[in-house]
Amino acid sequence: GNRSSILNRYLQEFIVVLGFFTRLPVHRFMAAPNGDWRNRLAEVSWAFPVVGAVIGGAGAIVYVVATMLGLGPMISAALVVASQVLITGALHEDGLSDVADGFGGGATKERKLEIMRDSRVGAYGVVAIVLALLLRVGALAEVEDIVLVLIAAGAASRAAMVAAMAILPAARADGLGASAGQPPGREFFIALGVAAVISWVLLGAGATIIAGIATGLAWL
Repeated sequence: GNRSSILNRYLQEFIVVLGFFTRLPVHRFMAAPNGDWRNRLAEVSWAFPVVGAVIGGAGAIVYVVATMLGLGPMISAALVVASQVLITGALHEDGLSDVADGFGGGATKERKLEIMRDSRVGAYGVVAIVLALLLRVGALAEVEDIVLVLIAAGAASRAAMVAAMAILPAARADGLGASAGQPPGREFFIALGVAAVISWVLLGAGATIIAGIATGLAWL
């Protein structure tokens, strides 16, 4: 019926986003051809924080298993970060290194974009990745309620990506950002709402408000 059709549509949109953010072999479950997802990211962006929560949940499972095996907080945190890098195919680390190399080595916008498109990783990119991984491991080793934090942070960070897509112009006309498009208002607010609800339920109102303020300040 109509309800089944709506649920199937949302499931397909979730799978599209899961296929983008992870290396999980979900393409076989996509109704549309594999190449079509790049032009659908904006219209299915409501699912970004949901997939982020799933990725965070996978990391939480790794942490629970590691602690059950008697591993210390630093090793457990390192395994969590390693598992998330593996699941996502180092998607975010690759983007970070591109930005670091581009802004570190390029004097003009054109040169920055040229460097960022180069598949080779430079010194700025290597340093950025190393520092980011060290900070993530160190932060997770110090956090209480790490399982809840991983899920909430996974949702919030992907919702921030929806905000970036909605607010910032694409860096180049032929890049992924341009092909993905700008999220419609409905998807934009659903994504932020989903992330807020997940954070509120898992971490409480205070942490959610602080995270929202911190995100807003980062945009200023």
